[in-house]
Amino acid sequence: YRRAGSPRIVVFWNREFDDEVASEFEDREVEHEVTDVSNHGIEQTTSGPSGQTVRREGGELNERMRETTLGTKRVKPAARARQGGETVDWRLEDGFSAALGEAGVRLVDRAMAMRLTGLGTGIGERGNVQELETRGMSRYADIMLEVLAAPDVHAPGGAAYRIVARDLRTARPLASFTTTATPPVARLGYRAGPNGFVRETAPTPGPGQVGRQLGLETLAILAGAM
Repeated sequence: YRRAGSPRIVVFWNREFDDEVASEFEDREVEHEVTDVSNHGIEQTTSGPSGQTVRREGGELNERMRETTLGTKRVKPAARARQGGETVDWRLEDGFSAALGEAGVRLVDRAMAMRLTGLGTGIGERGNVQELETRGMSRYADIMLEVLAAPDVHAPGGAAYRIVARDLRTARPLASFTTTATPPVARLGYRAGPNGFVRETAPTPGPGQVGRQLGLETLAILAGAM
């Protein structure tokens, strides 16, 4: 990695990179109506030799309030499903980032690169997100890693991962591979069973371990590509 000039890397975690070059927007008009029902009554009390008589007349009052909101909303592509839920996905990403960080990789945050690129440009409510994204990555990063996950019933962790590395400076694909990111298992011993000694079962790796293994495999592939 150092011999390659320690390139800055931005990660698209479970975010698909497509060829769309412009953002799509839709105008929206939302009406919100609230109905308030209140009771108003007249109470009349009459006193006499036989005591007091109370007479009540009730009435119902309906009040309606309508509020109209006008605005613009960007049409976003459907989000990819997170493998095992949001917290599992967080642990996977943490393990992946930790493996890259320990190797000295200079990671670039995609959202921050976009914010810095758009700072002071006066982009309105219909700003082109794809353009901001591309300009930000071109300015602050050298390599983009796209990491996608998909269910895989044959994988030990229940998912397979596809990693694509692209050189942002030349638009050249550097590497792509698919893996289950299964961490290597230490030599298993034996334990006593009802019919003698049996080999121990390998423990199921946690999300953090899978993410770390994914990061190590990515580094190994990149080392050969750069």
